[in-house]
Amino acid sequence: MRFKNCTRCLAIGLLASLFAACNPWDEHVKVNDSNLDASVIDVLKQQPDLSTFVNVLELTGYDSVLINAQSYTIFAPTNAAWTGIDMANIELLRGYVKNCVAFQSFTLVSNVFTVSKIKMLNGKYLPTSGSSIDGVAVGEHNILAANGVIHKTASLLVPKMNIWEYLNQDNFASYSQVKFLKERTDSVMDMELSYQLGLDRNGRPYYDTVWVQRNEWLSKYGINKEDSSYTFLLLDETTFENLKQKYTPYFTINRTVYDPIALAYTSEVDPIATNLQVTGEITKDMILLPVTITNGDTAVSVDGVKIIIPPSSIDVDYTASNGKIYELGNAEVKMYNNKVKEIFIEAENYVGTTMPYTTISKRMFSWASGGYDIVVSGRNVVGANNYWAYGTTTPTYCTNANNAALTYRPTLNSIPYKVYWKSYDNLAGHVAANLLVSQKLFFSNPGAPPLTYTSSAVNFNFSDSIVFIGQNVAGNNAETQLFMWQTITNVAATKPLRVASTPLLSHPDYEIDKLPCTSYGTASLWVSNSALVAGTNGGSIFLDYIRLVPVIDPGQ
Repeated sequence: MRFKNCTRCLAIGLLASLFAACNPWDEHVKVNDSNLDASVIDVLKQQPDLSTFVNVLELTGYDSVLINAQSYTIFAPTNAAWTGIDMANIELLRGYVKNCVAFQSFTLVSNVFTVSKIKMLNGKYLPTSGSSIDGVAVGEHNILAANGVIHKTASLLVPKMNIWEYLNQDNFASYSQVKFLKERTDSVMDMELSYQLGLDRNGRPYYDTVWVQRNEWLSKYGINKEDSSYTFLLLDETTFENLKQKYTPYFTINRTVYDPIALAYTSEVDPIATNLQVTGEITKDMILLPVTITNGDTAVSVDGVKIIIPPSSIDVDYTASNGKIYELGNAEVKMYNNKVKEIFIEAENYVGTTMPYTTISKRMFSWASGGYDIVVSGRNVVGANNYWAYGTTTPTYCTNANNAALTYRPTLNSIPYKVYWKSYDNLAGHVAANLLVSQKLFFSNPGAPPLTYTSSAVNFNFSDSIVFIGQNVAGNNAETQLFMWQTITNVAATKPLRVASTPLLSHPDYEIDKLPCTSYGTASLWVSNSALVAGTNGGSIFLDYIRLVPVIDPGQ
């Protein structure tokens, strides 16, 4: 009796809200007093054309579920819809049932659903359009019961795999993208569900540990989630290997080791790390925001990389429960200004410094990129004249150190880069004196030891005898390109300062206008003063931005 009273109120409330939303003469609602005391399973049994569906519910055990005091929407396939379905396959039947039953009551108003999608018992969201759900037309509808509403369909709502379920089919087990994603799964301790049982003899806690499977890639790109939507491009192995050959020169990872015999660091390609990086890059580029593509299209990945789909490339087009999957027999990715792009670093985004922060000023100017530039106060000595930034000699606010530097850590590809920056000294006294502002750039390759600073000495620059120099005249608000200079090597005391002597015209190992990046990863860059002088008057630093332009054939 308690169930009947509860569900009767539920049905009356549902009916009242339905009629409040529309004109009762315009909306056909199947309801009678007996239905207000009957569960949806009882109402289903009253419909002769739904007898097969009722049988399926009984076979799967869901008939006992649908009598609960819970509001349901039932998309009930009529008898003819079950033709050809194996009634002995209970798991198959359960899959159909969970895809045609939803929690809550969803009615049609003027033959139209008022929601854009409905979450079914299996967790999948089925889209609605007009009086259809997931492309299946609803026939007789709004048949009310005590604990829900029933809509009839002439076809089954066929359960769809989500993208991750599709990829986990046996026939894709050997695909590189699939193997990569599966291998990203780790077992981690669930701290909320694991309980501390005590301390071991070393005083460390021990737990009744609950392990859970986590995959950072699936957390970032939710192709396994029903409430997310993506398009996934699944490449056959020939296409994948072709792209791998194209990507590898740009994502080669070197490992640097110390040779105790040569007393020096040596670098060599790490094939395992390189293969992992390249595979991950290709896999990431084949994940798109939800989009429908056709042969000849250019698609765009979630990270903005353009993917060319040549004619006759799409072998299979599958609509998943959370997006689309295209099995491709061909795909192309341009490197130039697409996968590998120019890197722009705002000066104010430095990640470290060798100086007290009181010596660094962030200036606001309309002409500056991002609205700001950076000045490090120091002393420039020209002849008998001292040129101080901001006219102060207080050590707290002005650096007298050689190799005072700002640190930047960009992620670079394993190719050379041309380096540009804007260093605009607009101080009136400096402009009047036509002061030459010379600054240098130290560089350490990804994978090599990062640059360090000890007693004005800079360690682990890519060369002991070469630095990059950028020069500009005070008052000239213009971008300048950096070039390699030879450092002073005949005076031992100045060698660690990397004081530049003359610009290089050529070099047997390097191109003098290019940053020699040989490994993919996080590089170490220092923008430094004391480019041309030693001593305690190393000068100021002026920096608006750094621009790193990858050297790539435009045809790539």
